[in-house]
Amino acid sequence: MQAGDLLLVDAAANYQGMTGDITRTYPVSGAFSEPQKGAVPDRARRAGRGDEAAQAGNKTSDVEKASEEVAKAELLSSG
Repeated sequence: MQAGDLLLVDAAANYQGMTGDITRTYPVSGAFSEPQKGAVPDRARRAGRGDEAAQAGNKTSDVEKASEEVAKAELLSSG
């Protein structure tokens, strides 16, 4: 890996039928560049976590859909 690269970590664990999962992106250089700060995964993650999607009574598919919509829009606008 070199400065300017991003490291994506997707880790999960399963214990007694329960599963935990975390996905994080780290800048190899220690700081995100300006273009990296606007990366789709971070905006999509925040959309899924937002007040509308992550509400009691909503399904996990609601959170996934909110994240998906942001990612799709960002990718289409960036070409």
